Amino acid sequence: MTTVAECLPLARKACDYLTASPDPYHAVNNAATKLRVAGFECLQARKPFAGKMRPGGKYYYTQDDTAIVAFTIGTQLDVDRPYGFKIIAGHTDSPNLRVKPRSKRTSAGECVQLAVECYGGGLWHTWFDRDLDERAAFRVNKEDHLQPIIGTKSVLEEEAKEQLQDGWTEFQEPELLSLISAELGVEAKCIVDFDLCLFDMQPAAIAGIKSEFVHSGRLDNLATCFVSVEALLTHAESSLAGDTDISIVILFDHEEVGSGSTTGACSPIMSEAVRRISSALSPKSTEDFHSAILRQSFCLSIDMAHALHPNYSNKHEKGHAPELNKGIVIKTNRNQRYATSLISDHILREVARRESLTPPQAFVVRNDCGCGSTIGPTLAQNTGIRTVDAGMPQLSMHSCRETMGTMDLMNGLQLFLAFFNHFREVDNQLSEGYCCDIEQR
Repeated sequence: MTTVAECLPLARKACDYLTASPDPYHAVNNAATKLRVAGFECLQARKPFAGKMRPGGKYYYTQDDTAIVAFTIGTQLDVDRPYGFKIIAGHTDSPNLRVKPRSKRTSAGECVQLAVECYGGGLWHTWFDRDLDERAAFRVNKEDHLQPIIGTKSVLEEEAKEQLQDGWTEFQEPELLSLISAELGVEAKCIVDFDLCLFDMQPAAIAGIKSEFVHSGRLDNLATCFVSVEALLTHAESSLAGDTDISIVILFDHEEVGSGSTTGACSPIMSEAVRRISSALSPKSTEDFHSAILRQSFCLSIDMAHALHPNYSNKHEKGHAPELNKGIVIKTNRNQRYATSLISDHILREVARRESLTPPQAFVVRNDCGCGSTIGPTLAQNTGIRTVDAGMPQLSMHSCRETMGTMDLMNGLQLFLAFFNHFREVDNQLSEGYCCDIEQR
C-alpha cells in the first residue's frame, strides 16, 4: 500500500502546478510546456494533420489558449485495422472573479475598486478578505459586495499618469492599465483588450499532521489537469512500445458555466480530434472505419468529487460517501446527470483490479438533493463513446481555497496509468464474453 511519504514528491509537483496556474491560460500553457520538454511535437490545428503523425509519435495542440489536446500513438497500432482512443477528459476553468470589459467603477469614499463579474458557481463569501492578484491572457449581493479594492484615491491620483482617451481606455481604471503595461513591458496604449481573472495569492500547500492534505485554490479541476498530463507523460516514457491504441488527454474550458463555447465540451473538439487523428493516420479510412474506432474507444470524464465532511455527514447518501485518501470516486446518477453506465463502471473497476490498486469509491447523490453534472454526459451524447464519470475526492468545492488528500493524487495517477495500460485487454475480454453470452441465450 502506498504511504503518504511516498506521495509527497508528486504532491509537491502538483502544488507547483496549481500555484503557477491561476487561470485556464496558464493551466494550458504550463501543461504545454511540460509536454514540449518531454518531446511532444506541437501541431498547428489550423493546418491539415495529414503526413504529420505516425505510430510511436507524441503530439499536442491547443484551442484558443484555454483548451488542449495531447496524445500518444502506440508503436504497435495498425492503421489498417480499427483501433481505439483511450481518453481522459477534464476542464481547465474554476469559479472566480473576472474583470468586466469596462473595469472603471465609481466608488464611494477613498477606496478605488474594480468592476468584476462572477464566473461560475463559486462560494463567494470565501473570497472576502483575500489578497487577490490578476492573471490572464485578466446569498452575498454579487453586484455590490464582491467588487475588489485595488487602492486608495489619494495615493493613486498622486502617482497617476495621464490617461489615454481613445474610446476604450477611458472606461478602464488607469492604475490597472499601468499595472498590466508594467508587467508586460509595453506602453498602456499598446493594450487593446484583456481577459483578467482574479485569484487568491496564497500558494498551494501541503498540510495536516502527517502531510495528508493539499490546500489550494482551483483543485476543481486543475488537480485533474495535472494528474492526467503526468499520466500521459509517464505512459509515453514507459509503455508506448507495446501500445496498440491512441492515449489522449483533452482538457476543455468553460465547464463551470455549461461548456457551451468553442473551447468547451459542447464544442466538436473531442469528436474532431478523433476524426482528424484517425484520418491523418489512415487517409483511406471510410465513415464505417471511423464508426468502428468510436465503438472501440472509451472516455474517463474526470472531475473532482464531493468527499464526506465530518461536520456535514448528513449531506451524503449512506454507503455512497467518499472519503479523502481512499481513492478515486466513480459517480453514478440514473437520471443521466453522470455518464457512468453498468459497462463503463465495470471497465474502470477491472482496470484498477488488474494493477491491485485501491478500489474506486462510489458516489450517488441523496434522493432529496439535486445532483450536479459535468462534461461526461455531453461528451457521451456528442460522440457515442462509452464514458465513466469519476474524480478525486475533495472538501470545500468551489471555495476560494479547497482541500484534497495527498494520497489521492497518487491514486489518480496510478489509475490513469492502469487505464492507458490495460483498457484494451479488459475491453476485448468484455466484448468476447458479451458476444458469447448473447449467442448462448
